[in-house]
Amino acid sequence: MQTSTELPEDVDINKLYLTLAQKLDEYGVQGATVSRGKDYTFIQFQDQAFFDGESSVLTDEAKAVLDIFCDAIAPETAQIGQIDIMGHTSQGDPNRPNRPRTDRMLSALRSAEVTAYIQEKNIIDPGKLVGLSYGQFRPVATFQTSEGEPRTGVWRYCSLTQIQKLPDH
Repeated sequence: MQTSTELPEDVDINKLYLTLAQKLDEYGVQGATVSRGKDYTFIQFQDQAFFDGESSVLTDEAKAVLDIFCDAIAPETAQIGQIDIMGHTSQGDPNRPNRPRTDRMLSALRSAEVTAYIQEKNIIDPGKLVGLSYGQFRPVATFQTSEGEPRTGVWRYCSLTQIQKLPDH
């Protein structure tokens, strides 16, 4: 199967942005931030526990959020050039970096799990789904809470999504 990431000139990526924001709000998804740029929509699920610590298995909470996400994008997949699923991990001890192999493998497995879950919904051309892994080097949270207190425990959510219309060639 050949994937086309070229989109018609009249595609309005802002409609997708608004649809996603409305659906996530409608279903009460907490901690989701939807932002947009010229040709992309960026979604960060900051407070969702998509994974247990040191695991790449999707939690039930993650599946529920991903189902809402998939329902929101399903009618708009013709507008989507590519979805980047970005896997992250956290550094459990601020004074000791994670082992590189374990860290990179876990973040890659996390993005692969989210990618596969979306693909299994059969709502979008699988060639438009791209899994990326950043490990601990692009964290979604810091070692301090918003109140400046030390954060404890392992952060269990580690995936960001970017939906983009690719530039015309």
